[in-house]
Amino acid sequence: MSDIFLSYASADRDRAQRIAAVLEAQGWSVWWDRTIPPGSTFDEVIEEALDAARCVVVLWSKTSVASDWVKTEAAEAARRKILVPALIDEVKIPLEFRRVQAANLSDWHGDTQYPELAILFRSIADHLAPRTAGGLPRDTPPAPPPQDRAPEASSEARPEPTRQPGPSRPAGPPDSPRPGRRMGGLVAALAAILLVGGATAAGWLLLRPSLTVPDVVGLPAEKARAILKDARLEMGREDTREAADAKPGTVLSQRPPAREKARKGQLIDLVVATAPLVPVPNVQGRTIEQARAALKAASLALGTTAPEVTEEASPGTILAQKPEAGARVAKGASVDLVIATRATAEVPNVVGESLERARTLLAQAGFTVGRREVKPTEERPSGAVLSQKPAAGERVAKGQEINLVLAGPPPLRVPDLVGLALRDAQARLERAGLVPGDIKQTPAAERQPGTVLGQKPAAGEQTEKGRPVDLVIAAAPAVVPRLSPGPPPGSRPSGSTVPVPDVTKMPTREAAAAVERVGLLPLIRELEVIQGPAGVVQSQRPSAGTMLEKGKGVSLVVPAQAPRPDAAGNDIRGFIWRDASDTELHLRVIYTYKGDKGPSGVVIYAFALTADDHSVPDFERTEQPVTVGTASVDLRLSRKQGAVSVTSNRLRVCMANRERRFGVFCRTYAFAKVWG
Repeated sequence: MSDIFLSYASADRDRAQRIAAVLEAQGWSVWWDRTIPPGSTFDEVIEEALDAARCVVVLWSKTSVASDWVKTEAAEAARRKILVPALIDEVKIPLEFRRVQAANLSDWHGDTQYPELAILFRSIADHLAPRTAGGLPRDTPPAPPPQDRAPEASSEARPEPTRQPGPSRPAGPPDSPRPGRRMGGLVAALAAILLVGGATAAGWLLLRPSLTVPDVVGLPAEKARAILKDARLEMGREDTREAADAKPGTVLSQRPPAREKARKGQLIDLVVATAPLVPVPNVQGRTIEQARAALKAASLALGTTAPEVTEEASPGTILAQKPEAGARVAKGASVDLVIATRATAEVPNVVGESLERARTLLAQAGFTVGRREVKPTEERPSGAVLSQKPAAGERVAKGQEINLVLAGPPPLRVPDLVGLALRDAQARLERAGLVPGDIKQTPAAERQPGTVLGQKPAAGEQTEKGRPVDLVIAAAPAVVPRLSPGPPPGSRPSGSTVPVPDVTKMPTREAAAAVERVGLLPLIRELEVIQGPAGVVQSQRPSAGTMLEKGKGVSLVVPAQAPRPDAAGNDIRGFIWRDASDTELHLRVIYTYKGDKGPSGVVIYAFALTADDHSVPDFERTEQPVTVGTASVDLRLSRKQGAVSVTSNRLRVCMANRERRFGVFCRTYAFAKVWG
């Protein structure tokens, strides 16, 4: 049996241990450690210790004033009149226990000389002192027996009874009732005491814990609630605490702890684990994209966004956030934002307006012109608005940019140049804003020289202004005579006629020999515009069977490979024929000149060559001026009067500066036989 039963809440265990040590130092035995011996139940051990104690010290704290278990123990101590209360926190003692004065140990920190601690010691000593038969401590002198009362005096001068020491009731006032009435009062008081005592005992029996608190620590909170409900207990407060080593949602602790006794319907408080929390970053003043990146870096998510019209912040910046910056929330939690925006307005319709007019209308509505795109079209005048974004009628924030698509010039299409003369084609290109590109010549017997045969890009294709257009034009026939020796000087034709033989499709040399055998002169013309195998006669003039005077010439047309122009694009093409008098050589030259004229201009001239590339002196040569572009000139070479004949089988045509100072470009034509 212990002298003192120490009643306290489990949360005050450390302070209870210090007080128990101080009491044991005074020589008293203290029961305070609520451990359950093997084979015993908790309520049995508590009840046995409480019944055996001679004094119950109740430690009132913030926790114990709400503990049904502590209040039940205090009620039992009050019933047995062995209650000694002590305050270890500044709290209000439950109403039913305030009748007994409590020692205030709320500021006690272990000092054995603390005044309130001495008061506690005296109160405990009074309860632990041995009692006499009358119920008083043995060291308290008994009250003397009551003295005999004097004869009753008259009602006017009744003496007041003398008050003796001891537990006797003090005498009443002079006008106190008679002894019979006093006895009735004593009976009523005794009945009231019995009634209070019975009520206290009944209350203790009703409040006495009878259920064992189950252990729900480590269980999911949902399962813990179900277990407590099955144990006829109720959920109290549910707090949360970060726990890195526990699964979120599991119970970390409970109050009262497991295996303590509780009454039916008692509240059980739980502490539930939550995931480790992270601080919310401050995103105010940032853009939505910056805020999104900052939240993602903090393992948080962007929640809802709400616009707020304001002129104090730039549109799109964050005005407020919830939770606020610095708050600790679970990873993955959402943060709601309030975003600054401008007052909205309806976008006006500017489609069909000029750019300047559209700019004015948008400015009046509170908008500005944004990105502009030009689209070539024939539907609207150049510069007119074709479309806008945002579209007309939409409500957007004032100050927003409106992007426009403007009508550009109609798409430039390449004109059709085929069939035109070169000069006409060049003029049409210039009018269309284009320029001539490379000009190539190709044989075309059925077209006039210089006629456009093809173009690139083709007619109708879209193009850009200033883009070159390449042309292919018909080349003039270039004839190179291959002359056989003419009749001796001074001779005349015999006057007899012979039929012209058919020499088409014959090799050139065989055809020339056949013509010569009948007394006619073969005039071989190599033309670049003739299709067919080179060196084979494709046509003749006069035609076969025509009667022709001996000594006259027969023109034989033979295909030739087209010579190429020089690097500057200069070119010479032509054909040669011989006058019937055998004293002149006629030459028609088609040329292309693309260079500078120079100080004295550029000319074309021709002369005969000897076998060793020397100029033949018995021919007078002529020259003709040229202009930039493509054109034709006629040259005539005359034999000098009385000149000595010099054999020649080649003719050279040159284009150069008049003073022969630069830019000489020549082309040589060979004869089939010598002439001279």
